[in-house]
Amino acid sequence: MTQEIVTCQYIVGDVAVSTTATTNDDRKWDQQSTQYQPNYGDLDEHGRATGISITFNNDVREATKHDTAPTSRQGVPPDNDPNWHQKGHLPGAQFGGSNNDARNFVPLYNSVNSPTMRRVENQLAAYLRAHPNEDVTYSVTPNYPPGSSGGIPDSVTIEFHDSNGNPIPLEHPKGTTGHPVTI
Repeated sequence: MTQEIVTCQYIVGDVAVSTTATTNDDRKWDQQSTQYQPNYGDLDEHGRATGISITFNNDVREATKHDTAPTSRQGVPPDNDPNWHQKGHLPGAQFGGSNNDARNFVPLYNSVNSPTMRRVENQLAAYLRAHPNEDVTYSVTPNYPPGSSGGIPDSVTIEFHDSNGNPIPLEHPKGTTGHPVTI
């Protein structure tokens, strides 16, 4: 059974939403040193996720990954319409991304979340398996339309750097390779 501890709340419309909700899966991070803690950005003034950066290696990934089970909490993420969107994790559960923390979710159109974003994430997982002792930094940033208060990002930018800070090119699902990848 998963327990949730709510540590902070914000209001979106008439709904109170926790920004940090801890589950047993999230507690796996407690066993990692501070250099490997996820750095979630704060929610913006509209209650939207702003991004995350995390440094880790394959051992940390293996120790923190878990099944995907996005939160069923109302209002997380804002403007999510289950007829059109999936609750897209910024870092996916295969990288220990929280299934409950509102800072880890954006509404993504079904085809953008899976298979598009998953394809890019699988490249990262393959790199980590091929370089198991290398610390890498993985950043995911949702890009909202300028001046918009809506919860749906226009795109998501994914960056991936090796232990020396050098960008690691990723293949965009449309076939181009580069850094960063924006989907």
